[in-house]
Parts: sequence; C-alpha cells; structure tokens
Amino acid sequence: MLLLSVCVGVAWGFASSSYFRVDTIVVDTPDKAQAAYIAQYIHLPTDATTLTYPLSHVAEAAERCPLVRSAVASRHLPRTIIVTPTLREPMCSVEEADGFTVLDTEGVAFGKYPQRPASVPLVRGIAPVPDKYGARVHPWYAGTLATCTSAMRSAGMAGDYAVDVTNHHLIAVYMPSGLECKIGETDSLARKVALCARIIADLHQKGEQAEYIDVRVPERPVWKPRSATIIAGSSAPPDDATQPAKTAKPADEKPKHAAAKPKKPKTVPKHPIKAQNEDDDDQGD
Repeated sequence: MLLLSVCVGVAWGFASSSYFRVDTIVVDTPDKAQAAYIAQYIHLPTDATTLTYPLSHVAEAAERCPLVRSAVASRHLPRTIIVTPTLREPMCSVEEADGFTVLDTEGVAFGKYPQRPASVPLVRGIAPVPDKYGARVHPWYAGTLATCTSAMRSAGMAGDYAVDVTNHHLIAVYMPSGLECKIGETDSLARKVALCARIIADLHQKGEQAEYIDVRVPERPVWKPRSATIIAGSSAPPDDATQPAKTAKPADEKPKHAAAKPKKPKTVPKHPIKAQNEDDDDQGD
C-alpha cells in the first residue's frame, strides 16, 4: 500500500510538473482574426498543465465567446491545448441606429456591422432587439425566421430579401424589386415560402412582374400583376404553383373577347376597340 501511494504521488507530481504546464492555446479556425478574438475568452490558471487541467473547462470558456456555438478542446503534449470551435452562422440581420446586428439560427446576436452584410436577409419587426452579444431573441422569432430563411435558401433564393414579422398573423417577405409575398401565419410555413419562391421563378421565366403574391391559403395562391387586375387561383394542386395563374388568365380576359366579337359583315371596318383587343390577343399568344 505504501509503495502504491508513493507511485501515485510520483506520477501526479510528474503530471503536474512545469514540463507539462500549458503555454500555448491554439484556436483552430481559418480566420486568424476570429481565432484571436475567441482566444481572448480562454483564461487558464498559471499552474494548469496539459495532463491535469479539465478540457471541459477550456471548451466552456471558448463557448462564452458570442461567435462560438460549441467547442471541443484536446491536448497536444507537452504544453499545448487545441480548441476547435463550431462558429455561429448568420441567419439574418436586424437594422438598428448604429448598424446591423446579426442573428444566428438559434436567434443569438453575435456580431454587428456598419453596413448590411451581403447575402444575409434583413428582418423587420423583432421586439425587443438583443441589446448585447450572446443575447437571444424570443424563441418564436428564432423558429419562424429559421424556417423561412431555410425554405428560401432551399429554393435557391439569394439573401437580399427582407422578412417582416411585425404582425405574427401576417408574415411577409419583400424582394429587392418591391414584390411583396404574403405568407400569413406560421402554419405550413416552409410549404408556403417554397410555393411563393416557385411562383416568383415562374413569373421571372415568363418575363412577368407581380405587385404581390398571396400564399396565405396555399391551396389557392393568388398574385397581382403590376398595373393589372388580380389573377385568382383555381383548384389546382398546391404543388403546381404556376398553374393557378396560368389557368386563371383566360377567365379574366373572356369578357373582352365576348364584347369584341359582334356579328358584323366582313366588309365593315374593324372597330378600334376590337382591333386593340386583337392586338392584346396576339400579345397574349
């Protein structure tokens, strides 16, 4: 027993010796500025050694940095500890008087920029806005925005749009062109956002522009062309987002054709109104 105690004491003394005292902490990230910023949050006791100091304490210290979502620490003998962080990814930005606060997918504020970050959606209507790094927005905002931005990203939509969550019952997405996408409440949110994105892509392919798209009832989406009447959706399946607009146009134009084709002799000159309608028909074809 005495011999065992002596051996343990010697081993502990060796592990705690200055030979293993930590003198280097490496933050394993490609960005040197980020690595230096994270390292500022990691403070070890002066007598900490690589063999005896708990690695969980090192990881927890790194996770106090607003940039870090999670971290793992490992030993590199004799005197180095390596910290591998998982950084927060920007989900959206909130405009404030002194710049733009960036939120991650958990709704955590982790950075501020003087200008709106490129390819990061803007969000309006969050209250209150986090007043310090590391603070979180209400879970409803975090979940709603995460679902909305993820659906837009999956649909191939760039991040230069804005999401308005001021009214919880009338969520809206605004595109750079000024197009408003009326999403409504959070039920079937991902489905409605994806549907709206498909309608936008279809309109772009056809060279048409809309004032707004309304997918609050995804089974019957509607859209309003710029300087035109509303095109209402039919009972087309919701997975065919372009069908309502495509099938509804003739219904709106039918009264024009009916009024434009009175029975007259062929020798009678065309009425100006009819000529205009025929031009319209040619354009529509």
